[in-house]
Order: sequence, then structure tokens, then C-alpha cells
Amino acid sequence: MGAHPSRAWRPSPIIDLLVGVKSLPEARSRFLEPLEALGYAYIPEYESWLPEELFFRRGIAGPWTHHVHMMEPSNPRWEGLVVFRDYLRSHPEIAVAYGNLKKALALVLNDDIAAFRSAKGPFVQAVMARARAEKASG
Repeated sequence: MGAHPSRAWRPSPIIDLLVGVKSLPEARSRFLEPLEALGYAYIPEYESWLPEELFFRRGIAGPWTHHVHMMEPSNPRWEGLVVFRDYLRSHPEIAVAYGNLKKALALVLNDDIAAFRSAKGPFVQAVMARARAEKASG
């Protein structure tokens, strides 16, 4: 996320896309090149954090604009990401709080992705617990 030479860096919104594929090996062989042609960079080093997932970024470092998380819907993360998304959609005040937390962390942690993920973890875990409890209660 570093600073752009002509202005101070400010966190900007990043659109996260969740893409389901039938086969991750097939997706790896068929979709890397077309996505790169659209301006998405495949980040293979994230596989250690995001196993069984292909991760792409779009934009230039500093103001990344989009993230693509590509996985098979059988991936255990799929259900959690959908439940989290749905909860934020139905609780706009929590979505605002999450956005504010991410902005504050981005300002303090700059481009330390591991620290960013770790720091937002307790918030995400608490929201996930509420989301799953709400989903279970109908």
C-alpha cells in the first residue's frame, strides 16, 4: 500500500469478489491469463495464507481497487465469507464499523498484510459468531 509520489497515501475502498469454480486446478490453468489481460495480478505467495484459493489484485500498489478470491464452493472459507457478507449487508452499522476498523488499521500498518489480517481477526471472529448464531436461529 505505500505512498504515491504526488500525494499522501489514504486507504481507499477495495472491492472484494468471491468467484466459485468447479475445479481449482482447471481454474489455475484456464483463468490466470484472461484475468491478467483484464489487469488482475495473480499473487501466488498468498496461497500459504489462503490455501485452496487463487488470489488476484487489480490496480497498482497503493490504491489496489479489486481483490478476487477464487475457490471451489466446497472450500470451508466459502461458507464463512458468504455468511459474513450477508451479515454485513443486513447490519449496516456493523459494516460501517468494519470499514472504519480497516481504514484505521491500514493507516497504522501500511502494507503489512499479515499484521492487518491479524489485527482485524478478533472483530471478524466476533461478527462471524453473531452471524452464525443469527443464521441458526432463523
